[in-house]
Amino acid sequence: MEQSKVYISLVVFILLSGCATWQKSTPFEKAVYTCMLVTTATDMITTDRILDQGGSELNPLLGSHPNNEALYMFTGSKILIHTVLGHYSEFWRKYGWTSSCLAGTILTIHNYGEIE
Repeated sequence: MEQSKVYISLVVFILLSGCATWQKSTPFEKAVYTCMLVTTATDMITTDRILDQGGSELNPLLGSHPNNEALYMFTGSKILIHTVLGHYSEFWRKYGWTSSCLAGTILTIHNYGEIE
């Protein structure tokens, strides 16, 4: 029960900070932010599927076999950090979000190749 409260709080905080950032963003930045959210989520989902099949995680921050809670918290924290940095930095909205979108796309494609 306690873990679900943490997850719900994290989601609410991401949504609130995302709404504030959304107001400042250009249409291009909104598209890139949406891409970043989608690719980050699909990377997490595909990584979870690989772990369920006995595979391993390549991210050294998570270790080779993280549990689901660590994976979800890492992903939520990553989105939160990108959102907060984008709120305060136009540079981050353009380049940080774009690089995260590209990295998420590459990692998701890699993960799909690993799924049996």
